[in-house]
Amino acid sequence: SEKHSMEQLRDTLGHIRVGSAQEACLIYPKTPQEIDNRTAHAKQHIENVVARIIAIPIDQQNKTNMIHAFDSLDGATFEFGVLEFVQHVYPDDAMRQKANESSTLLHDVYTDMVEMNVDLYKAFKAYSQGNAATEELLSEERYFLDELLKDFKRSGLDLSQEERLKIADLNKKINKIGQDFSCNVSEDTSTIVATKEQLDGVAEDFIVSLKTNNEGLYILHTDYPTQDMISNYCTVQDTRKRFSKAFKNRAYPKNKELLDQLIATRDELAQSLGFQSFADLDLDDQMIKNAKHAWEFEHDLEGRAKEKALQEFKILTSDLPHGVTLSPDGKMYPWDGGYISAYFKKHKYNIDERVLAEYFPMEKTVAGLMDIYQTFFSF
Repeated sequence: SEKHSMEQLRDTLGHIRVGSAQEACLIYPKTPQEIDNRTAHAKQHIENVVARIIAIPIDQQNKTNMIHAFDSLDGATFEFGVLEFVQHVYPDDAMRQKANESSTLLHDVYTDMVEMNVDLYKAFKAYSQGNAATEELLSEERYFLDELLKDFKRSGLDLSQEERLKIADLNKKINKIGQDFSCNVSEDTSTIVATKEQLDGVAEDFIVSLKTNNEGLYILHTDYPTQDMISNYCTVQDTRKRFSKAFKNRAYPKNKELLDQLIATRDELAQSLGFQSFADLDLDDQMIKNAKHAWEFEHDLEGRAKEKALQEFKILTSDLPHGVTLSPDGKMYPWDGGYISAYFKKHKYNIDERVLAEYFPMEKTVAGLMDIYQTFFSF
């Protein structure tokens, strides 16, 4: 069955092991029923792992039944990425809708069973203060344990039950808003139309694949393949401009309200956890640590990169493609950036990514990527 084909890729810890393009294809579900089955499997896996960890007597805790067991949750959280891929890429409405529903369900399960689970936090806290203090842990295992405990504290598990419930609700609300936001973008049906002449420069096989309206005009949907083709290769500036505006305004104004809600809810979450802003909360577990350091880094980087950027801008704009003009203040219009870059690579270095792609068939490319990853991670 489809499920069994997918499950055969998992190792004993539940991680997905892919070694070929054919196996990579098994990762992605083919039917709404398969999404249901895999969601149920992931939910059960999360519940089972967490229950086993919590049930271990303190004196029997060790890195295998604690750290390695928790790490096996990666096999379930992997489904988050798969479901997001389905939402954004699959053409079938039923598949996208099912993926959206399942993603919301799994995120809620993970919030309740892992991120906001006080008993799980207490189990790892006891292990850290007990057997882990004398057990021979690898440096990465020690780091994993320390960071996990910080994550639990950052989630508010040291707070009162009332405060924890509030934080759990805020996290679920944030996840739901994010899911709805992404769904609105993927469900957007915005289009522009163009004549054959207005698609000058676009590959003929791409034009042939487009549908036409009753007036014989080609219909351009605001999806990523079309965006790549129009932005990089269409020689008609007005077509690039119209498409760029339609593409960047997908799900507007619907998503404006959601974005306002998301910003407010994230801020409320951060304040509830003792942070000045969501940026500070989001960066707390990263090397940069807080928003102040991030701003300082970006301002410093801007100063260092500006001279180089101006040099490259001068080179790119010294020989503009026919029909491309800069703004009155000498800046590049946003809908011209991709086209100017593709034109420059073609005329300066004779590089055309459409032609280059012919030398990278999927099977060999995926196999090559797998070899690189295996070498990089030494497995």
